[in-house]
Amino acid sequence: MFAEKLGIDYECRLNEHLAFDDVSLLPSESSVEPYEVDLSTWLTPEHVLAVPILSSPMDRVTEVEMCIALAREGGIGILHRNCSIEKEVEMVKRVKREEISGIIRDPVTTTPDTPISSVIKLMQEKRVSGLPVIDHSGELVGIITRRDVLAARPDALVKDEMTPREKLVTCMENEILVDGKLMTEKVKELLHSHRIEKLLVLNSEGRLSGLVTFKDILRLEENPHVSRDSEGRLMVGAAIS
Repeated sequence: MFAEKLGIDYECRLNEHLAFDDVSLLPSESSVEPYEVDLSTWLTPEHVLAVPILSSPMDRVTEVEMCIALAREGGIGILHRNCSIEKEVEMVKRVKREEISGIIRDPVTTTPDTPISSVIKLMQEKRVSGLPVIDHSGELVGIITRRDVLAARPDALVKDEMTPREKLVTCMENEILVDGKLMTEKVKELLHSHRIEKLLVLNSEGRLSGLVTFKDILRLEENPHVSRDSEGRLMVGAAIS
């Protein structure tokens, strides 16, 4: 819109660049309504940002929390490189794991024979409140939540404290997804009717494929301009030099 007023052709490469001092905006009545304003811009030939804001890759500016916050609002955060490669990769994974599509893909899991002390540590490290329980064959056998471990003995095992699969509310992907998009109203109805906070999603083979929480459904509805990658996860950049 601004480019059109300046006579800039979108199809042509810009040969002239303007800074703040080059443009003056005269106070006057505007015919443009707030809902008509479009600030989106191209980050790359394949990626568009709803809000043209990138954060600096400085260790005092951009880490996981900043990247998540910016991506949820339509911008993007660029992680700093003042750490090991492994630490930077882990930060990228944490941003990608943050739920914005409604379904948490590849959720953090545990096994039936894991000690409760290890589960508590894992929940703290990954900042999650519940872990699906998967056996050695990859089958879903239950879920253990923060509430389950609060009064449990540290040396107890997950299988002694978890909610077993037969007591869980699960659903198939094709029951809540249409053309890859989550049917939020149906999911909210399931969560509310069964008085649960987490809904485990199974694929066509009956194996765990994702996790849906009520909190993430609300976030999805509150953030229509989220910066997403091709797989629906939060976009994030990482400094390499």
